Amino acid sequence: MNLNDIKRPTHIEISEDGLRVEISAPRNIYNEKTEELVDLWIAPTLVLSDKKDGDEKFPLPIDTKMFNEETYKRFNNFTYSLGKMVRLAELNLDTLFRTIGLYIHLTRVEEILKRNADCKKLKGYDIENKFNKLTFGNLRNILSCIIKTDTDLHNIQGLRTPEERKNFTSVYKNYIDDRDRYTHGILFFLYPSMEPILRVKTHKGENLYVKYEKEVFTHNLLTYNYLTKIISDIREYLKTKLNSH
Repeated sequence: MNLNDIKRPTHIEISEDGLRVEISAPRNIYNEKTEELVDLWIAPTLVLSDKKDGDEKFPLPIDTKMFNEETYKRFNNFTYSLGKMVRLAELNLDTLFRTIGLYIHLTRVEEILKRNADCKKLKGYDIENKFNKLTFGNLRNILSCIIKTDTDLHNIQGLRTPEERKNFTSVYKNYIDDRDRYTHGILFFLYPSMEPILRVKTHKGENLYVKYEKEVFTHNLLTYNYLTKIISDIREYLKTKLNSH
């Protein structure tokens, strides 16, 4: 996949200077026979106004499309797709973790850290002693160092040219950034369009709103396949190398 062709969540400008109201009407869903709770229908809706908090009049919109069955089902579907992307990212993380673990089993960490300036920056990770505590981003940075400096890996499809290797590491960074948004973002429908949006926190603690679209989901699945295929190919190569020792 080419970095520039991947559809990612689009930032949308939403002013929080005015009054912001979050409307939600949860509905418990029970099994008709057993009366057991089987689901919770909910469709949080964000309503914005240029009114200021404390203004005497702010007519709260009560629109049936906020609470109808179709809206609840849409929210369920979006929740599923967000959860699916997070679960796939966890599988990708597990593959990455095991691949790098195998690599450092075959190659001394000290040797890796000496390869170039970017690799030297990884010294602060204390890889040998804190490997199990490394973050997704930490592991990606280690992999970036490895694939840029280990010419044996340049025979793997998708890593054969400097451009392909740069594309891979850039796509991976974006994939992890988006995964964090999907994990921690809060899903709303934006009234009156009822388009799905995510509210996420920036590193500075500020709110950022991004549009969530169907194409974002499908491109995320393709990205998962792209990244996981290359990592798995690296792992298979390393296993062959291990068996030859």
